[in-house]
Amino acid sequence: MTLAGRDLTIGYSDRVVGRGLNVALAQGEVLALLGPNGGGKTTLLKTLLGILNPRAGEVAIGGRSLAGISIRERARLIAYVPQVHVPTFAFTVESVVLMGRTAHGTLFSRPSANDRAVATRVLEQSLKNSVKRGTLGGISRGRSGGSY
Repeated sequence: MTLAGRDLTIGYSDRVVGRGLNVALAQGEVLALLGPNGGGKTTLLKTLLGILNPRAGEVAIGGRSLAGISIRERARLIAYVPQVHVPTFAFTVESVVLMGRTAHGTLFSRPSANDRAVATRVLEQSLKNSVKRGTLGGISRGRSGGSY
């Protein structure tokens, strides 16, 4: 599956931040956006995730236009991990990863055995096991990015 932006113009109602942007990110790939403050990195990410609408061009997931995908289905396909987050509660990293599985259940359902297996696999791939039972506030920002 690929997340792609084609011929994007990104920005806000009062200004354009970028034009003619093309980006494609395949499942499992890592993307680093580098640039100066105010250069449009966050605006591009928010546009690719559907948080902001593109001013022009199209965003697609797996070849399907993002505009035609429900918010619930988007939540099953992609996620956004802000670097700055102040946790209100002392959730364990494992609990936060399980919260990311919410879109795969019903409104008040508990995590299934499959959800727990997926969370365990993700944690084993991205974090040391010693971190998963620690609290989110007790690990670095860079490490916590792997938990959302």
